[in-house]
Amino acid sequence: MSQPMTLEQNPSPSQPRFVRKRYPLISLQLPVTFELQAGEFKLDTAEISHEELRVNCPAAQIPRLVPRTAHHRPDEKIQHRIQLDLDKDETLDLQLEVSFCRRYSQKEFKVGFRFKDINEEQQRKLQLRLEEALSQNARPASIIN
Repeated sequence: MSQPMTLEQNPSPSQPRFVRKRYPLISLQLPVTFELQAGEFKLDTAEISHEELRVNCPAAQIPRLVPRTAHHRPDEKIQHRIQLDLDKDETLDLQLEVSFCRRYSQKEFKVGFRFKDINEEQQRKLQLRLEEALSQNARPASIIN
């Protein structure tokens, strides 16, 4: 996972010269609208970071996000255009690529997506929303899920 690093101008001897700014995967529910050929499909994020988002998808609906053929072809790239609502006034129009699809329970799958096409302004808006969530004590995502 790549993580941004910044150079400290006047580091103290006890602080490193480079400071890693970490944007962890956090549990945060934000509305996501997938723009599919068959129409819009709405879910909420389960976890999100500066470079990926994860959703919980009902098992009956999983073929809408991940076609059955993709389970047998790891080289198949599945991309989706989405609208990610950061708050009432801010929506990001993004391109995602499926990074994994795992059964989460009898009735649900967890699907992970990497941001494929995100510009600097969108990245800044997302970063601000994540920092706001962290300052409001958003929980880090579980490493078990």
